[in-house]
Amino acid sequence: MLDAFLNYLQEIDPIWIHFFLIFSTFTENVFPPWPGDTFIVFAGFLIYHNIISPITTYISTAIGNFIGAYLMYFMGQKILNLAHKIHDQIKIKWISNLLEAMISEDQMKKTEKWFNKWGFLFVVLSRFSAGIRYFVSIIAGITKMNLFLFSFGFLIGILIWNSLLLAGGYLLGENWKKILEWLKMYNLVISLIIIIGILIFILYRKKKQKHSNLYE
Repeated sequence: MLDAFLNYLQEIDPIWIHFFLIFSTFTENVFPPWPGDTFIVFAGFLIYHNIISPITTYISTAIGNFIGAYLMYFMGQKILNLAHKIHDQIKIKWISNLLEAMISEDQMKKTEKWFNKWGFLFVVLSRFSAGIRYFVSIIAGITKMNLFLFSFGFLIGILIWNSLLLAGGYLLGENWKKILEWLKMYNLVISLIIIIGILIFILYRKKKQKHSNLYE
């Protein structure tokens, strides 16, 4: 079945494959469940079979990523406003408190201060985690991060990450799916780290709030 699919891809104009890669990398920036990394690895496999070229693949994946990232960057403030409206309607206390801790005016000021200091590095490293790459463009937009710095950091991140994925698909050739197994384990570890980080943040906020109440 795969051989038949490869034969089909060899017969069509490569531009359609690149249009799909643009669509795929755009979608992963606005809809995190989309398996964008899987298709980039598969693109490396297609390079292995000389169906598409490395240069045009780099370009198409970069275009899709930037379109999606810029959309979320410029939608940042609207997404924050929507989060405030959702917060007002949430009846479950612990969810409401968690969301408030993330989007309160005080927290936004702290986030902006932190992002002004570490934002560039955060943008670069965010490409290495499917769990946070969706949010980084939104946060950059909310904090009004310099668009040039955001773009430069984003470019570095996608060039490194996409190179790893494309190289994996290319070097493993017919065994390209092994990369997906490694990615699954990698993302699981990163997700656990993020969850632990969120739990620590919640406990820290509760402890700080309790400490403040003692002195009121």
